[in-house]
Amino acid sequence: MAERRYPRFQKNLLVNISRNGFEGLGLVMNVSRRGVYVESIQVFPPDTRLSLLLAAGNNLIPLSGTVVWRKESNGDLAAGASGGMGIQIARVPGEYIRYLREVRDGENG
Repeated sequence: MAERRYPRFQKNLLVNISRNGFEGLGLVMNVSRRGVYVESIQVFPPDTRLSLLLAAGNNLIPLSGTVVWRKESNGDLAAGASGGMGIQIARVPGEYIRYLREVRDGENG
């Protein structure tokens, strides 16, 4: 398997997912500079644009992105989740970059 451009960090963070009036919750299982992996009851198809509000420590970080892949439940997901989605972040905000630095430094510290 090819090496990833950006490292992924395993996390368990709540995220609010919204799209055209739909509001739901998910669990972010990993984060990277360009995307997140979210498990949720509602799983959207690829190319769906979503707004996310990530609960990262004491901060709420707004993100927007596009679903690039999805998977259905095969029994290894978080309790209550019906599937997962890989979401590519459209514009990476500075607050998210600072959060990733804290996560990286915490793992190396």
